[in-house]
Amino acid sequence: MNWFAAELHCHTLHSDGNFTVDELKTKAKQHELKGIALTDHNTISGWAELSDETEKGAVAVLKGIEWTTFFGHMLVMDCPSFVDWRDALPENIDEKIREVRSHGGLVCIAHPFELGSPMCTGCFWDYHVHKWENVNCIEVWSEAFPSIKTSNQRAVELWNSVLDKGYHIAATHGKDWHKEIEETVPGACTYLGTDSCELTPAEMKNALSSGRTAITMGPLLIMEAAQGEIVYQIGSVIDSGKTTFNFTVDISARSSQWEKFDLRIESVRLITNGGKITAERPFENNSITIEITAASGWYRGELWGSAMGKSCCLAMTSPIYSK
Repeated sequence: MNWFAAELHCHTLHSDGNFTVDELKTKAKQHELKGIALTDHNTISGWAELSDETEKGAVAVLKGIEWTTFFGHMLVMDCPSFVDWRDALPENIDEKIREVRSHGGLVCIAHPFELGSPMCTGCFWDYHVHKWENVNCIEVWSEAFPSIKTSNQRAVELWNSVLDKGYHIAATHGKDWHKEIEETVPGACTYLGTDSCELTPAEMKNALSSGRTAITMGPLLIMEAAQGEIVYQIGSVIDSGKTTFNFTVDISARSSQWEKFDLRIESVRLITNGGKITAERPFENNSITIEITAASGWYRGELWGSAMGKSCCLAMTSPIYSK
């Protein structure tokens, strides 16, 4: 499995961003990102500036749109048909999401507890989702230094509660990238897992729909589960029983983007139903093993330590599910 850094929430001059589409792709490459999602507010006009083919070594671009409404924001990606967001209401959002999915699109709830401002009406998620099986991911981390923000901590709690109900939903980070600014605190990104050696829009979509994601403010945290001779990746479903969770911490991944913020790794945690810590191991080397008897539910990894002197979660994976 190969893991590629991506930013899945980007804006350009086609809505309220400061970048042209080409400038956004250039900036993404400078930030050591291999993929981006173009998600301008309520418009797909930027798509016309994208080629259908991704040149080798270029930044892959997943076509998207950010539904920007009074009741919340939602990232819709790779949906080839128009689905009208203008009549979306708390009571009919399930039908709207189902329509997106029927056309092959992906759905990601954006910054669900972001209060926004007078210029960002509707950032807070007020839609009533009942059919969570149609939601692909939740932007549990948003903007810079995400893990210490109360709004993101609430988003993680929402994610936990949906996972507890048995739904399989991936986690993403959204920079909500509008312009280039001086970075004074650590940012973050989403890593996408694929068997391919190159990241393409199709592989980005496949990773998101399969739940193969990890989010981080620093090192890349990878989790695998082994049962006998079989090794399972993030997003997989395993049987209950004796399981070895293997974690790899890649401290070289995009290190130039975060090492200046004094990130210090202290431990790896295995998190399960209810957001509870089922096991924790000190970080002594880049490979950590945790053996448990897996119960029915879900398991994900978290990397803990500090950044700029503040204790915080540095990275987390999407779950492996146990039946």
